[in-house]
Amino acid sequence: MTQLDPNAIDKTFDTLQLHELLQQTRQAQHLTLETVSSQLNISVEQLQFLESDGLDPLNLTPFERGYVRNYAALLQIPREKYEYFFPQNKDMASQLHSVNRYYSFEDSKPFFSRPLGRALIYVLVLGMIGAVLWLLWPQAGLNTAAEQADLRLQAPNPAVIEPLPPLSE
Repeated sequence: MTQLDPNAIDKTFDTLQLHELLQQTRQAQHLTLETVSSQLNISVEQLQFLESDGLDPLNLTPFERGYVRNYAALLQIPREKYEYFFPQNKDMASQLHSVNRYYSFEDSKPFFSRPLGRALIYVLVLGMIGAVLWLLWPQAGLNTAAEQADLRLQAPNPAVIEPLPPLSE
């Protein structure tokens, strides 16, 4: 983008309308509407409206005024040159601020995304896994009554086995 001569704007400033100022400044910098559209992220139709005879600075919505401000900033038009067209809002550009200006708190990471928080999560998860395994793991030497009955059925004592009675015919 080429630097615009401020004296060239001053010579025609009194006789130009806002839409002419925007259009002639863009053409003096050899910028196409498509290039400006991609840089400002607005449609070519909106830019054509801003450069048309139908542009009435007194009846623009706040969004359209923002488009004019951004367009003028891209074209490096001094703020005083386009604020002239907004008599009820002489300091239109100076009242607009970034949203970040209004954050009064420091945006920090949540506790569990910090290294100490992650370590705490790992310790708690491993502790819970260990507790569940300890509760479910069979302990040596302590059998329940059902387990003792199963053991008796699996390995009967030969001294206790009674002989079967003979079959009668």
